[in-house]
Amino acid sequence: MTDYRAVMKLLVQQRSYRQIEQQLGCSHRAISRSNQVLRSLGIRTVDQVLALTDDELDELFVDGRSTGQG
Repeated sequence: MTDYRAVMKLLVQQRSYRQIEQQLGCSHRAISRSNQVLRSLGIRTVDQVLALTDDELDELFVDGRSTGQG
């Protein structure tokens, strides 16, 4: 599971996608998704990222996969 808070922190610190991929082992798509959220919310600082609650992050990054329960 991607640590979106960590990805967002690195993005606002101007790290490249490649650096984030190497450091966190996450996908380019997860980084792109995080970047879209940052832009849509106008988040530009680490403090703003840290101010997001876990519940807010869960809502922003909903996992659309099926649970397999019928």
